Amino acid sequence: DLPQDKDHQHANVSPKLNAGIVVGVGGFFVLNMAVLLSLPPVLRGKGAPYLPTFNRQLDSMFRLLRNEPSLKSRVANGEALNFMDLGSGDGRIVFRAAREEIFHKCTGVEINPLLHIIATFRKILHGPKYFSITSFHLKDIWSTPLHNTHVVAIYGLAPIMDKLGTKLK
Repeated sequence: DLPQDKDHQHANVSPKLNAGIVVGVGGFFVLNMAVLLSLPPVLRGKGAPYLPTFNRQLDSMFRLLRNEPSLKSRVANGEALNFMDLGSGDGRIVFRAAREEIFHKCTGVEINPLLHIIATFRKILHGPKYFSITSFHLKDIWSTPLHNTHVVAIYGLAPIMDKLGTKLK
């Protein structure tokens, strides 16, 4: 046994640091599980892997939507428009659509159960402001009716886009 300095016998680790490490490791684990659970539909040609959409991309997307002439006209006329994100992941695009205040209803459809749970939990955290206009459904995009939807968002891979184009007609 080597003699130890009394000051180094017990390391003082901040409880905040421990909590930060636990949250970081937990977040990393959840994100990796979400990605892994998104692979089976990709392998069956029924979807795309989970890739989070960043704010800069969302800003561009919604800037284009707000400036789209037919959408602007419908909003100006007070039409109740519906937004749907097919493969909604953690729900960030659905919540952004709700914040835009141009849609009457914003819906997310996700096949990955873990991502669906995360989106539903985020809905609870957002509270009453978006509770009535956002909804999330755990289902396959191919069994989702789109007849009352005015704007559809999707991150799709080439193999599914032709089939989706037919569905959107």
